[in-house]
Amino acid sequence: MPLRLPALSRLTSLSATPSAPHPYLAAARRHTSPSLLPSISSSKSHFRTTAFLHMPNYSPTNGSWRHSLGSSDFPVERDRYHLYVGLFCPFAHRVVITRQLKGLQKYLTMDVVRPFPKEGGGWRFPKTEDDYPGATVDSLFHSGFLSEIYFKSRPDYEGKYSVPVLWDKTTNQIVNNESEDIMRMLNTAFDEYLPDGSEQRKLNFYPPELCDKINDINSWMMPDLNEGVYKAGFAATQEDYDTH
Repeated sequence: MPLRLPALSRLTSLSATPSAPHPYLAAARRHTSPSLLPSISSSKSHFRTTAFLHMPNYSPTNGSWRHSLGSSDFPVERDRYHLYVGLFCPFAHRVVITRQLKGLQKYLTMDVVRPFPKEGGGWRFPKTEDDYPGATVDSLFHSGFLSEIYFKSRPDYEGKYSVPVLWDKTTNQIVNNESEDIMRMLNTAFDEYLPDGSEQRKLNFYPPELCDKINDINSWMMPDLNEGVYKAGFAATQEDYDTH
């Protein structure tokens, strides 16, 4: 028996009009990275090269910052950078895992948003450390919403407010908000600060001899599995749901 889209009729019945999405679904769409929605196949495929690409505070039109640690604008320094993540997000989750396994807690601070979006500001920070299990207040700016972080980096920003975010505490701007980039950078960027001979320094999650195999697996795992759950979850019709 084919799996049926469980809540489509209920979401439609709760909407203002039959054709309008439920407000919670609409909010989720607005505050989720465009690469996770069915209409967009891959965040990397929408990255445009322009004359502004190498400006420290430029964000491409799809809402992705893609700057690199170790560049002249963003040198690797202890306690200079900060992560904003959500434990509910598999893309942010892999960044958290890399930070933990590489032992970077002393070199890279981190805050965690609550696990649901809110109208107007995207992911919300708790008001206190005890407000929601696992979530933390914004230790840098005491922001109420993740959107405030995006606007600090780019006041005229009009894109999505997604996690993870790698933030530069020295220049007060976003460095990168693409999980694959951040994960790869954390793999080696802070190795010089790790003790010689330590297990953390030896760890390499992207070894040269396996790069091609990893890339090949990612080519189908990302669109079919990682993003597949979002495509099914955001399906507006039964046909879309069955497709994914």
